[in-house]
Amino acid sequence: MAFTAFVEETMPFPPAEYERLRLYGDRILFGSDFPNIPYGFIDALRVLTRIPGIDDEWLRKVFHDNAARLFDLPSS
Repeated sequence: MAFTAFVEETMPFPPAEYERLRLYGDRILFGSDFPNIPYGFIDALRVLTRIPGIDDEWLRKVFHDNAARLFDLPSS
């Protein structure tokens, strides 16, 4: 739920940690409890694309490549 409006209203991600988030992109896996979340699945994906300093390579790792590596599946 991180970065969604639902959570940012009460527990915003600390802006000082954006750089660390960017640096550890090879260790982060995207996860969702969809459909048991109070917003749409596409919203959960979209908010990550709006994080300052996040690029397509980071998104590719978080949305796919890191999990593929963890489960020993082909990567992009």
